[in-house]
Amino acid sequence: MPNDFDIIRLTIQYLDAHDDSHPELANVADAIGLTPHHLQNAFSRWSGINPTLLLCYLAYSPSKQATIRRKLMVGSQNMITMLRFGEINNMKVLLTLRDSDHPSVVDNIQYGFHETLFGRCLLGVTNHELCWLSFAEQNDGDSLYPLRAQWPNASLCPKDIYTQRFADLLAHKVSSQTHDLPILRLYGTTFQLQVWRQLMGVPFGMFTTYGHIAQTIDNPRSARAVGSAIGANPISYFIPCHRVIRNTGEIGGYRWSTETKRALLAWEHAQHIAK
Repeated sequence: MPNDFDIIRLTIQYLDAHDDSHPELANVADAIGLTPHHLQNAFSRWSGINPTLLLCYLAYSPSKQATIRRKLMVGSQNMITMLRFGEINNMKVLLTLRDSDHPSVVDNIQYGFHETLFGRCLLGVTNHELCWLSFAEQNDGDSLYPLRAQWPNASLCPKDIYTQRFADLLAHKVSSQTHDLPILRLYGTTFQLQVWRQLMGVPFGMFTTYGHIAQTIDNPRSARAVGSAIGANPISYFIPCHRVIRNTGEIGGYRWSTETKRALLAWEHAQHIAK
């Protein structure tokens, strides 16, 4: 039986294949092999809003969704001001330069696969700090390849007890205590760290563009390089690269899959509706 997040992604795939701006929940359920009751419950559990509202949003035409996103574009005045790159979203974020002079700054990584609000995810920690989060859209062995490629000289050890705390945060099961903030550790080049720092300033439920980030880091001609840096983001969701879209409002690319990016954005949209 697919988990709730997989059901959302299957729904998106179905809607993409059928040009129907007013789909019936029963028809969608039948097409993806579920009962209407099961689909309705999955929508409610996952989004926290009326299943019909969620289905309507998912069924919006690309142009209508793009129009909605353009209205939620964040300007420089709306970016979260970070006087120091420290606490955000009840987490402490630390930056470490990784370049040709310091290629191997991580020796050991403990990793774990976890079922979360956003499907099965792979998390990696070093020294109790989160350094990797990806969506396990393939089998576990294949899902480890990007982590191994990121740190080819590091020793990888399956220890999900070390990653459970961060998985719980991803599943929104617990809230962090201010006296013991979980730590995210970003390793990257000077340029990558500049870009990732800007990502942390995009408010929940809002969007920015590749070009806007390029302008913010005083390098307006670097939009393509910004896209590459965003694609290399090693900590998905917590470093919200899914909130970066094209100037037109189209969602653009994503390191994992477009269905995953659209589902993440749909969930954030649902949380605004729920409020």
